[in-house]
Amino acid sequence: MDNLLSEWAVQEALQKQFPMHYSAQRGNVAVMKSLIGRGCVVNCSNLEQVTPLHEAATAGHTLAVKFLLDEGAWFDAPTINGVTPLAAACAAGHAECVQLLLERNVSVNPSKVLALVTNKSSPLHEAVINGNVQCVKLLIKSKAELNLIDLSLGTPLQAACRAIKINFECITLLIQAGADVNTAILDISPLHIAASRNLLPLVQLLLNYGADVYLRDNLGRRPKELVSTTSNIWKVLNNYELNPRSLADSCRLSILRFLVVGRNFENIRNIGLPHKVVHFILNKF
Repeated sequence: MDNLLSEWAVQEALQKQFPMHYSAQRGNVAVMKSLIGRGCVVNCSNLEQVTPLHEAATAGHTLAVKFLLDEGAWFDAPTINGVTPLAAACAAGHAECVQLLLERNVSVNPSKVLALVTNKSSPLHEAVINGNVQCVKLLIKSKAELNLIDLSLGTPLQAACRAIKINFECITLLIQAGADVNTAILDISPLHIAASRNLLPLVQLLLNYGADVYLRDNLGRRPKELVSTTSNIWKVLNNYELNPRSLADSCRLSILRFLVVGRNFENIRNIGLPHKVVHFILNKF
């Protein structure tokens, strides 16, 4: 205990931390229990309004998160930047901590008004942009808002398309859960983002789920106009423009919309279609 406090004294001068924050960062439940016994407040916050629960969730210390919750930690407390402990755990990819927080009925979705005014990202934005698949699954199961708007990232699907490292499983999970593939928030659609980043597999995935090649951005440009006319992406998009979807492809999309998107994904596997047909419906490319 005394050694930890000595370490904290050095860190505090650099980071403006309280002993509870320092202990939570390290997942030291015994020390936190002792500190609370000495009068430390479980919900103490620093200048950035970060609480010990934020620290434990960010570091992925499941036992520390449980201890703090049991001690009455404010599980929905936002930092000065609007980050809740759930969003912090989702950004870091700590699915066990996310599960613990969800079991306490934390707010999965920030207020839509607050998100627009404060640029407050949702936990789902944080999970998808960091490619944390298990966290995305937990949030979708907990009814996370799939089309919530963030001022800088757009919808979660747009955020996933903007991620430094694209995670196709996250993107597929979002779309199959009901994320709108053609929502053009911030005057740009997911297909525009994929084309501008020269990501052919992402372009193909979005087209597979009905992305509209005719949508225009705020400058009036279609997705193909964001790439070189010699690129494979331009050729694919141009082909879609010149050759409207076939009857077979239109039927495939209709089945996706009515049986898969926004519904139980396993529906498509349980209606007795031949394996090759199921493969065509789900995995055209």
